[in-house]
Amino acid sequence: MRARLARNKKEISEAYALVERRYWETHQIEASKLHTSQRYRTKVLVVYDQNDKLLGTASLMFPTNGIFPGEDLFQVDFHKSSLPLDWNRTVEYGRLAIEPQAPPEVLLLIQKAFLYYGKRWNLSGFVAIVRTALGRSLRKSFQFETIPTCLNDRKEGSFLENLPYLGTYPKNENLYFIAVTFQMMAEGLSR
Repeated sequence: MRARLARNKKEISEAYALVERRYWETHQIEASKLHTSQRYRTKVLVVYDQNDKLLGTASLMFPTNGIFPGEDLFQVDFHKSSLPLDWNRTVEYGRLAIEPQAPPEVLLLIQKAFLYYGKRWNLSGFVAIVRTALGRSLRKSFQFETIPTCLNDRKEGSFLENLPYLGTYPKNENLYFIAVTFQMMAEGLSR
């Protein structure tokens, strides 16, 4: 197994199909309906097994006009981070989806590939939207800063009324907006 960038439209389509299926299975969200007001340049990471079966995927999404896709979707501001991020060299890490039967190291392979490409492209760090369980899992690998947003303080009802397309996504766990420098990620993954 190895994580790498998707090589063609077929692999990108396969990755998006996995995201669509896993988001529906786990959160009852139709990921294809999570539209933003503008288009974002995206690089797709994939992990295939030795039989060319897709096991996991994640996307690196570049800001457009200084706005990240998650900011656009949730109407929040990621730029409140106190970390020394160069916002022109920061990306959003998202659309993470892993097959349920995939080996546990698939997430680690995705993280290491993300770090590899971040260094290769001279990125400063990343922002992401994570649920409580994923946040706990990521903290085992590296430290991150939780970015204060109004969504962290909203009651479930008002949150869902304003963003009905999220289905059950925020029901059982909180959503967190996080920021990480690639230095923090590298130190954590080197342990």
